[in-house]
Amino acid sequence: MALGNNSPFSHEYLQRMWIMAILLILASTLLIQCGETPPEPVRTPEKLVDVVSYDGYEIHLFPTAQEQLRYALSRFSDPFERRAALKVVVERFSDVGPVRAEAELEMAYLKLGVDHRFADAKMCLEALADYRRIIASFPELPDICVKAHWYMGWILTDLLNRKKEGIEHHQTVYRYYPDARVKMESPVTWVVLVMPEIKSNAQASTKKKALYWASLALLEIVRKSVREEERLEAFQALWAGYRESLATGYALCVLLKGPTSSSSKVVNCAKEYLEKQKPVQPLADEICKLLYDKNPGVK
Repeated sequence: MALGNNSPFSHEYLQRMWIMAILLILASTLLIQCGETPPEPVRTPEKLVDVVSYDGYEIHLFPTAQEQLRYALSRFSDPFERRAALKVVVERFSDVGPVRAEAELEMAYLKLGVDHRFADAKMCLEALADYRRIIASFPELPDICVKAHWYMGWILTDLLNRKKEGIEHHQTVYRYYPDARVKMESPVTWVVLVMPEIKSNAQASTKKKALYWASLALLEIVRKSVREEERLEAFQALWAGYRESLATGYALCVLLKGPTSSSSKVVNCAKEYLEKQKPVQPLADEICKLLYDKNPGVK
């Protein structure tokens, strides 16, 4: 019996879930270092008794800016408590630009509420305003600016349906930050000690291929642009610069479902991607199904 598109086992459903997974990985704040170099070890304070009361929450104090930031990013599920912890970072270490900027990026994201899927237009506009201010305040920090542009593109395309404006930000990411890696760190040591499940769920970072913001931005252009020419140009840039990335595999799925599915260029790229990149099995299965269902003569 054929499975419908809404079946939990349909290929379309699986493909949607994989695309959502990569976006949720980015939106998540409990992330790992994706570069080739492991993050520097963080020492555990000799005593964990220093706390400050902020906005009604008790926030532990750490001796360095980086430790304080990593604590704020990894410890709190309550967004209000998390915001309080981030405010402590900004106020204690206002002179440490990169750390302050990271904290402000996260506070901007929190403007979308507990669940971004339910953010209204007002919440989205407030978050966008914060990201613009961050870009203007930290132009010397490309790792900060690239994230701000990516999130602005995501909010505009996905949450506000202003695709043209959102794609402009994704193009900025690709054009001006082609080598910016997605760099996010494991939780501060003390958090791992008191919450060991965090460590057990962490993935090994040193064996992963580098993930670039530009590849994710190009994938979003392929997914969201209404202009076929623009979609194909974005894919060509992906293929030329980020051929080994998962983003390229997801982009192939999008193109294989569209009007260019029989294009010799797309078909050949899909075959080469399957052969040389050897993607994870669910993605490989999806590419195979789309490739051979729409092009049954392909060998």
